[in-house]
Amino acid sequence: MTLAWTASDADAGDQNALMFDVFYSRDAGATVQPVRLGITGTRTALDTSTLPGGAGHFQVVATDGTRTASANSAPITLAAKPPLPRILSPEADAHKVYGQLINFSGEGLDWQDGSVSDANLVWTTQRGPLGTGRLFSVEALAAGINVITLTATNSAGLTASTSITVFVDDDLSDIGSTLMASPDSFAFTFGGNAEVAQTQTLQVVNVAGTGMEWSATSNVPWLTLSAASGNADRSDVVLTANPAGLANGDYTGQITLTNTSSTPAQVVVVPVSLSINNNAYNPVNFSNNNGNPNPPGNLKLYMPTLQR
Repeated sequence: MTLAWTASDADAGDQNALMFDVFYSRDAGATVQPVRLGITGTRTALDTSTLPGGAGHFQVVATDGTRTASANSAPITLAAKPPLPRILSPEADAHKVYGQLINFSGEGLDWQDGSVSDANLVWTTQRGPLGTGRLFSVEALAAGINVITLTATNSAGLTASTSITVFVDDDLSDIGSTLMASPDSFAFTFGGNAEVAQTQTLQVVNVAGTGMEWSATSNVPWLTLSAASGNADRSDVVLTANPAGLANGDYTGQITLTNTSSTPAQVVVVPVSLSINNNAYNPVNFSNNNGNPNPPGNLKLYMPTLQR
């Protein structure tokens, strides 16, 4: 499109040439979009392929370096433009492993709306629907060649699509299971002559693969487990530490977790400690310490330990 105009400078003493800026507005001048800036002539060719569709007008602003004036064109109507979809991830020709979690992200730029809403971003493969929106993840992408297509639809009902190819290895064997224990250690602390047991919870989690079966054992009599085996991908095992019958002091033990679904069997060892009246702080009357301001010999000072 060619836009032409006339202009003059009434300041006879002003030898400066006029310069012009061209803007486009769709809301009667409330907001404007720059189209061409710094024009020295009185006509210019405009590329309307990047202007939003619908009714609007051009505005030409003239300046002599000090003052400005403007004029608007007659109203025009531009054809609506289709959106511009883009696939951001995965990358084109990516190779993935069957069963691997694949993150998809994309967007739809639009000259009319600015961007396409999540509901109007539709992902498909040659086999059918895959998902919607700017972000989502898929674990069950089929083995072989997958043509991933993102289709964007704007408010004018116009659509556009873009596609990439993703390759998924055709090894359909189970990738196995991997056991993880959380937390990776436990500590129980009791005062002197304690008889009441304490409990803490161990989480047994399968962090890869499917169908994990596990077993658990304790190697000390004062530590018992609420479950000795399981077959869920996440289980809670309650540990019970019982100080009854134990003398003051420090004790150590361990829990042995075995993933019997893996070959060879995966073994995870969780250390457990128990401390009874390990010189825990008790108020002391130092006046009975023969005037010595230091603690009696049966007391020790400890730095605190914090575990996250």
